Amino acid sequence: MRRGSQTIGLSWIDFLNGFWLCCFAMRRRADRSFEGGYSAPRWVPMLGHMGDAWAGAGLGALVARAGLLPLVLRGRWSARRAPEAIPELDDFPFVDRMRAALSSGLDDLFLLSELIVGDYALEEGLAHSRAEVEGALECAAGEGWLETPTAFHQAPTPPGPGLRLQGIEGRAGEFELQFESGFQPSRALPGSRRYLCALPNHTAAARLLIHPGQERPWVVCLPGFRMGHPAVDAFGFRTTWLHRTLGLNVAVLTMPFHGSRRCGARSGDGFVSGDVVGTLLAETQAVWDARRLIAWLRTRGAPGIAVLGLSLGGYTTGLVAALEPDLDCAIAGIPVVDLFDLVDRHAGGAIAEVADRFGVCWESVRALGRLISPLAMPAALPPERCFVFAGLSDGLAPPAHARALWTHWGRPRIEWYPGGHVAFVVEPRVQGLIGEALDQTGLLAVATGTMRQAG
Repeated sequence: MRRGSQTIGLSWIDFLNGFWLCCFAMRRRADRSFEGGYSAPRWVPMLGHMGDAWAGAGLGALVARAGLLPLVLRGRWSARRAPEAIPELDDFPFVDRMRAALSSGLDDLFLLSELIVGDYALEEGLAHSRAEVEGALECAAGEGWLETPTAFHQAPTPPGPGLRLQGIEGRAGEFELQFESGFQPSRALPGSRRYLCALPNHTAAARLLIHPGQERPWVVCLPGFRMGHPAVDAFGFRTTWLHRTLGLNVAVLTMPFHGSRRCGARSGDGFVSGDVVGTLLAETQAVWDARRLIAWLRTRGAPGIAVLGLSLGGYTTGLVAALEPDLDCAIAGIPVVDLFDLVDRHAGGAIAEVADRFGVCWESVRALGRLISPLAMPAALPPERCFVFAGLSDGLAPPAHARALWTHWGRPRIEWYPGGHVAFVVEPRVQGLIGEALDQTGLLAVATGTMRQAG
């Protein structure tokens, strides 16, 4: 295979290597099964030439993953060093280049684990997509959402009387916030009623770190895919540094289908799957919940609000920033700008053929993606209030996505670090950018003034 080529072959050696690896991983899953037997994940075979007879079978799932594994990894390598990725890694010192290579390998391991053991319910999701995508596209066109995607996103009101704010035992200044999400997709949209059947997802939640006394500026943190555990979120966002060192209040939102809202075995199950409308509505609800939380903070008299998102949360930050012109600061970290383009990139550009194999028009899917793409909405914040950081060797969120958001936002301050997706948390450049953003937008000055008055 030639890097950068649109045609990515799949040899028998590739297939057998993938088959062996998947057999090993699935055997380990079977050994840990509650019933002691083999329980194949609910994947639909995606190798069309294998025939429909494999569909739904455990062996079919194994064959599908064996074929997808080298295909996806090859596709990712062909797109990783896209010309949009600036600056070049060669411009960095040797030590930084070595760290970038190692952290990029961690990205590959993450994707490998998702391909082998992730439960995406593709068979069920693709069945829904076959029945709903074209109807959803017609609905979006009829409502004018395709021309004006901002009209698709309703403006939420602050949470009502059912809101619960409870202190966390043994952790002074930390609180658990729960409130009714209240998200109601348009009934005209196919699949909307099915989406609302996920009852745990109806209750929105956030972990709050609040200083006593006079209200201080807030940083609203939007976590990435598979996050949602308080310890993981606190580590990823450096909440102790934001709260204690910088003197800010912090709110970490629990994203739909994550953490306490999960509806599957793992945090995030159900957010991204073959169910196109389900993914569309999950991201729409993430934006809704974030704006609802922001509305509540404003009722408390917040003197300033910044939004900081990571990965999936960085994607959501781009959308919130397009719908909330009064934000003081928006920081999009390792962001995605188009979920369906991301899927296509990870599949090496072969996803249209795969979707067609299962009766789903990929062009219609991409058109629906405009409803949840920050690039399809006018930038609501001036460039001086927007900030981006991204990894040059990111193997999960392509650098091209970060660059596209940066361009759309009017080329604001951006920090490129020599590393992969999951390496952001140990990059001093990232912490430096976040501190700089909060300082330049005046939030640190307000927090410092409040601390002096309290002291």
